[in-house]
Amino acid sequence: MPLYDAFISSSHAKDKPIAGALQSVVQKFGKSWYKRRALRVFRDDTSLSAMPELWPSIETALSKSRFLILFASPEAAASPWVTKEVEYWLENRDPSTLLIGLTAGDLSWNSKTGDFKWSPRTPLPKALKGRFASEPKWVDLRPYRDGADPRDTHFIQLGADFAAAIHGMPKEDLLSQEVKQQRRALTLAMGAAASLLVLLGAAVLLYLTADYSDNCRWKGCVAALEANEAALTPSAVLAGPDKPGERLVLTGVVYASDGVTPASDVIVYAYHTNAEGRYADGAPDTVWSRRHGALRGWTRTGPDGVYRFDTIKPGVYPNPSSPAHIHINLVEPGHAPVYIDSVVFDGEFGVDNAFRERAENRGGSGIVRLKREDGVWIARRDIYLGLIMDG
Repeated sequence: MPLYDAFISSSHAKDKPIAGALQSVVQKFGKSWYKRRALRVFRDDTSLSAMPELWPSIETALSKSRFLILFASPEAAASPWVTKEVEYWLENRDPSTLLIGLTAGDLSWNSKTGDFKWSPRTPLPKALKGRFASEPKWVDLRPYRDGADPRDTHFIQLGADFAAAIHGMPKEDLLSQEVKQQRRALTLAMGAAASLLVLLGAAVLLYLTADYSDNCRWKGCVAALEANEAALTPSAVLAGPDKPGERLVLTGVVYASDGVTPASDVIVYAYHTNAEGRYADGAPDTVWSRRHGALRGWTRTGPDGVYRFDTIKPGVYPNPSSPAHIHINLVEPGHAPVYIDSVVFDGEFGVDNAFRERAENRGGSGIVRLKREDGVWIARRDIYLGLIMDG
């Protein structure tokens, strides 16, 4: 049985934000009100160009997917990795299961030749030339390449085109089903309104005391507020050169809800275990300084949205139960603290297909591929505020 309903193939250089936004929209269509998503969509979050040895894991994901969503663009047409993914698909799947989202360039179907009109500027891998028996499903996403908000009504409609094909039902039926699910959820919400009013006072009290949610409570979101905000800069040192362990730099850009504009004045709080996998040597000041250990710190993004932590590579817990990871909590101006998916390291203990399936992808994927530069591991984790909601 396929593990994924769809695999997104795209140029990471240009289409990473819109790919994340479309993934969020497509996964939610057709879901029951009590579920987090209806479809499972695989999206490789980083380029393979620097680490070609990871192709077997991509090939495995392709082999366990029912549909391929290709983001067509000049960059994708020139990408050897997109071409490799498309070639694999054509060798192992029917071309009718390949869906196209046009993000740049122009596509035109020639009814006389029964193929796309090909030229050096055609934004498709050449492997697709002459492979379609009829014009394939393709959706024009070009207006959203520079900024896609998963909450945008028209963008949701475009996402429904893909979701309907994957669900195997007319788009109109899928949208009608979506409306019914929303109405059912609204009816249940209204039925529970009286009870919620009784609990409102308690909820407000919990909010004001920073117990924002069960997840935020045990993840310690409130610790993000413990810093002296006025003294924060875009970079911080969690572990000095005296700390044992492999040196690591965690960095990235925080993007606003449009997925393109850098977000300024966002507090990024990070903490992790030492090289032995323990949250050790915490200061006695607060409950979170004790629980999170000595390796913790805060940054505040500037106009470019960049944050950076100089630290060491965290160790796996002594009783291995999860991958080595770095926790991240955020505070947007005027908002309560939230958590996002922890940073984990692709190809290492515990980061497998099952882990990918369980991931919430809050703020985007937390799975990063380490690069070695001058004896230091570099981990890049971009953060998308528009993807904080579950899904």
